Amino acid sequence: MKSIRSPLELARWLTAADMVALLFSPLTLTAGPIVSYNVAAILMPALAAWTAFVLCRRLTHAIWPSLVGGYLFGFSSYVLAQGGGGHLQLSSVFLLPLVALVDRLLERGVVLTGGATISVAGVDLIELRLNLILAAADAFEPAEKIA
Repeated sequence: MKSIRSPLELARWLTAADMVALLFSPLTLTAGPIVSYNVAAILMPALAAWTAFVLCRRLTHAIWPSLVGGYLFGFSSYVLAQGGGGHLQLSSVFLLPLVALVDRLLERGVVLTGGATISVAGVDLIELRLNLILAAADAFEPAEKIA
């Protein structure tokens, strides 16, 4: 039996069915596999529609076209046929719009800001602020050469 030595090798072995099973494992353990499958089959088209709506909203900045785009993607004949036909792994397409959204964000760049304060008895001891810049490598302009 071959052992998995790195997270990259693990990622090659995982499929959409494994991810859905992992996400729904608490429900499977408490309510059983049939209930878990039915809940997943109901949620997958809605989740795909929501992620497509988020992408369309980011691209168009308009509600109604984004609602139509999310509906057409999430409740397309493909998603409904695969989900209703027992192929849950094929109807789990909710990550596709998120990949496009992350690609668009990295193309333009995004700054994530966070902070934490450690205090004892109302006295601030340590304050930590973090600014994280996420962007694609080609999003930055090259610096001018100093002669």
